[in-house]
Amino acid sequence: MPAERLSMRRIRDLLRLRHENGLSTRLIATALGISKGAVGGYGASRAELFASVDAPALKPLPPEPYAFAVSKLCRVAPGHKACRDGRSVFYQRVPRLFEALALARGDGRHSRLLKTLARIDLLILDDWGLAVLSQAQRIDLLEILEDRSGCGSTIVTSQVPVDQ
Repeated sequence: MPAERLSMRRIRDLLRLRHENGLSTRLIATALGISKGAVGGYGASRAELFASVDAPALKPLPPEPYAFAVSKLCRVAPGHKACRDGRSVFYQRVPRLFEALALARGDGRHSRLLKTLARIDLLILDDWGLAVLSQAQRIDLLEILEDRSGCGSTIVTSQVPVDQ
């Protein structure tokens, strides 16, 4: 029996169905209206493709254990967990928080913003200690921490080395 001739379009469709979707030769033959033997003659099996393409690209896991305290993961993970637990979370960089408080003081929203910050379950303040605080900023920070005392958690993160 002569081999079934397929157009390039059919061959492309066959290979796409076989390798991208991982379909069996029977399902591909049914979808394209060709014999199962014609499908089997094109391309390699998934196991052969894995052995030739994917397996060499895989790298082994590092021998040392994963360290959680890696830059951005450290400040995001506790907030993500708190959100999943149904708690309200507010993340803000300290310089931007002080800018927002200064603007709020100018347009009359300062006390309302302080009350909002006091009601949040978890407040994450990032980039602490990058600049010296002014008198107004120190007072605002004291107000925020005092209002949150006993009713909410506060996480303060910094990129400043410990020895400084």
